[in-house]
Amino acid sequence: MNPTTGALPDPTRASALRNFTWLTVANGIVKPLWFVFITAGCMRVLPVAEYGVLQASLAVAMVAVSVGDSGTSEVATRIVAREPARAADLFANLLVGRLALALAFGLIAAAAGAFFYPEFQAFVALMGAMWYALALRFNEFFRAFFRGAGVLHYEAYTLVIEKVLVVAIATATLWATRTAWGALVGLAIGMTISALATAYWLHLRLVQLDLRRFQLAACVSLFREALPLIATQILSTVMVSAGVLIVGKLLGAEAAGSYGAAARIVEALLLLPALGIVSVWPQLAAFYHRQDFPAFHRLLQRAMLVQGAFGLIIAVVGWRFGPALVALLSGAAEYDDAGRFLQVYVWLFPIMSLTFLTTMALIAADEQHYLLRTLGVATTVYLASTFALVPRFGYEAAAYTLFISYALVVAACVFRLRRVGRAGAQAAVST
Repeated sequence: MNPTTGALPDPTRASALRNFTWLTVANGIVKPLWFVFITAGCMRVLPVAEYGVLQASLAVAMVAVSVGDSGTSEVATRIVAREPARAADLFANLLVGRLALALAFGLIAAAAGAFFYPEFQAFVALMGAMWYALALRFNEFFRAFFRGAGVLHYEAYTLVIEKVLVVAIATATLWATRTAWGALVGLAIGMTISALATAYWLHLRLVQLDLRRFQLAACVSLFREALPLIATQILSTVMVSAGVLIVGKLLGAEAAGSYGAAARIVEALLLLPALGIVSVWPQLAAFYHRQDFPAFHRLLQRAMLVQGAFGLIIAVVGWRFGPALVALLSGAAEYDDAGRFLQVYVWLFPIMSLTFLTTMALIAADEQHYLLRTLGVATTVYLASTFALVPRFGYEAAAYTLFISYALVVAACVFRLRRVGRAGAQAAVST
């Protein structure tokens, strides 16, 4: 491939197994570092209430930053997979637009944070979480080009750099301050350095950044194309992150800490399903664009079978050993409730895996408007039922309502994917 000419590889010729292997090896090296840091590292240093502050700050930041992310990462992956020659123009136009949005969002977030969180440590924790989330989103944007081109070994290299930097710096600041805000500031510094390194690697090895390619009209057009995706991203983030915020608001910081500890463990376990989705998504987008619907559905069906079977295995193991795992990680009796709750929350693992896969398949098939309506209904059901049931039944109710909401999403996505496939096949035969 030539970064100066934009001669990117064909993602349909990339081996999903080879890409999956690259990401698995890289994450097998560095993800345990992240898992140990965000669970055992933080839980052994921070009291459960302070851990609740950490989790709540991250949840607020992820929801808020999704507003400014604008869905451009998904747009970049999809377009690069389908039209590699546009990669250099995409890089320049989307990067400038995202930088402008990040600047505006940062100013608004700082003003809002100072108003709603006048206490210094709470304000610093929130700003550190916002900074970390913004840098993380930029890192994901740069990696979107690697995914679109099907060169996931590049993503593997940058993942190693990211996790080593983030964990090393955040561990130092956590132990130096022994506070949630100290850990979050360290996360932000490490992720910023990692994002800059990923951008340089993308420029050097795949797509050369040339700001002379920037055109305001093209930038506006790309962001207009991404508008449905920003809404779906916000809704998806709300479903993942709102639980700890609702529990903290209704039941207090300690309950949020127990809920957040279990949720973080399951989030870490979602690594392998996420790697599988990243490996197959560019191929799904390219197959659909070429109207190779049989190949699209064969790949999707195989991925769903693997995700579902793996998810059930993880759920059973987590249900059996959840309390022991939390006790091992925390080393403190105050986290015992998190261990018992993990036995409930871990059953979300298989349905979350299938949700992420089917929603990305809909985006690959240009069905983001349908996905937006689906997520809108599911998120409304989730928020309304969670606010209603948590005060009466405790934070376990938040897990049950989340499971039902994800099940609704999977059912709706599968229905639409089957329908779209039949329509596409009929169109192909008629031509």
